[in-house]
Amino acid sequence: MLLGIDESGRGPVIGDMVIAGVVLPSRRSERLLKKEGVKDSKVLSRKKREALFPIIQRASLRIVTRAVTASDVDSWRESGKSLNELEAKVFAEIINETRPRLAIVDCSDVVPRTFRSRMARYMNGAAPKLICEHFADRNYPVVSAASIIAKVTRDSGIRDLCAAVGQLGTGYCSDRRTVEFLESWFDANGSFPPFVRRTWRTADRIKQGAARRRISDRGL
Repeated sequence: MLLGIDESGRGPVIGDMVIAGVVLPSRRSERLLKKEGVKDSKVLSRKKREALFPIIQRASLRIVTRAVTASDVDSWRESGKSLNELEAKVFAEIINETRPRLAIVDCSDVVPRTFRSRMARYMNGAAPKLICEHFADRNYPVVSAASIIAKVTRDSGIRDLCAAVGQLGTGYCSDRRTVEFLESWFDANGSFPPFVRRTWRTADRIKQGAARRRISDRGL
């Protein structure tokens, strides 16, 4: 069995980081997915990703997704551990669960060897053959497939949040609509909702800005 792992939502201030593992029966299945147009999710339109989602499901022996919530990310960071470490832990858990012959993962660490070492700390039993590379989501269709599963799953979660609380943009720090949503929410409530990563710099800047405005309003 061949396993590819990738994530979506590592950087946003709002929402889950979704990590997906796609298990294919063979490298031939990879070639078939490539013919269907499976590529790194970042170079595909939303419509194309959603069209490929069921194709990947049918081609796969198994798909595993893990939603790492904003609260999970905050708790991990507040304990002094890095996001790379958290990602390596979840990647390893997916490998432990699926037990592939070969696992290919998209490396988030600057040094792939360091990321491999992080993952090894969380692996149970004999580790499979492991390829850990930058841009694996571009170079290996099985990892591209995992990137599509993760991205479509995260986007669905963001749409559910918008339906529940109003338009909040993409959740990324560079999205002005996201920042305006956070500023408005914090001004109205004095805190952030549980789906916001409080340990992100964007959230901290909004808190500091609100504090400065309160002081200015008091004429101090």
